[in-house]
Amino acid sequence: QVGASGRPPRAPHRARASLPNSSLPALLAMELNDAHRAQVARFVAFCKGKRERALLEKEGEKSEFKSDRLVDDSAIYNKSDVEDIVDTYHAMMAGGAREVTEELINLSAVTISQLIGFAEQ
Repeated sequence: QVGASGRPPRAPHRARASLPNSSLPALLAMELNDAHRAQVARFVAFCKGKRERALLEKEGEKSEFKSDRLVDDSAIYNKSDVEDIVDTYHAMMAGGAREVTEELINLSAVTISQLIGFAEQ
C-alpha cells in the first residue's frame, strides 16, 4: 500500500516500554566477561556524570537568567514581554541541549569506531 507521498504509510507511533535505569547496563553487559562489563559500567557512569554536570550547569543558567530578566519584583509583564522571556529562555536551553547532544554523538561515534576497530582485529 502506498500513501499520497508515494511511500508506504508509516506504522502508528507506539510508546516504547522504558527500562529501569539499572536494567540497561545489565542488559548491555549480559554476555561480556568481567573486564568488559567493567568497561561498560565505567562508560555508563561517565555518561551519567556528564548528564548530572550538564543539569547542574543548566540550573545555574536558569538562576542567572531569572536574576538578569526579572529584577523588579513589582513589574507587571504583558503577553509580549512574557513571550519574549519564554522565547529567549527556550533558545538558550535549546542551544545548550544541542551542544550536549552533539558532544554525546561525537563521543558515541568515537566509542563505536574503537569497538569496530577492535572487532576487526
